[in-house]
Amino acid sequence: MKSRINRLLIAASIAMSCNPGALAGNPETGQALQADATVVSGIDTSGTVRVCNLANLEALLNLFGSGCEVAGILIGCFLLVKSLTRAQETRRKRANRALIATLVMVAGILTPAAINLCVATARDANLFS
Repeated sequence: MKSRINRLLIAASIAMSCNPGALAGNPETGQALQADATVVSGIDTSGTVRVCNLANLEALLNLFGSGCEVAGILIGCFLLVKSLTRAQETRRKRANRALIATLVMVAGILTPAAINLCVATARDANLFS
């Protein structure tokens, strides 16, 4: 009896090492489930740690993106007001400064969207597992 149990345990360990999803079956049909999964050996909480690391990184990048947005809008507004109030400068120099101010504001507004795009791409590509 003991040797039979040992043989079953050896067969199960071989099956798990070859196909980790082989033992995760559907109880209704008795068939193994086919799914895209990341197998992590070691601790049972490794999935939670991976999600928390991504969440912390995403929160930090969102803070950075929001800061860039506020700074871009403030700097752009300052340059725009400066270009409108300098009457002694040439028209071309004022127009260039206004164009730069507009580009700085647009870049500040688009920074959080670009960061969110990069984080979503990294999450979808499973880069943090």
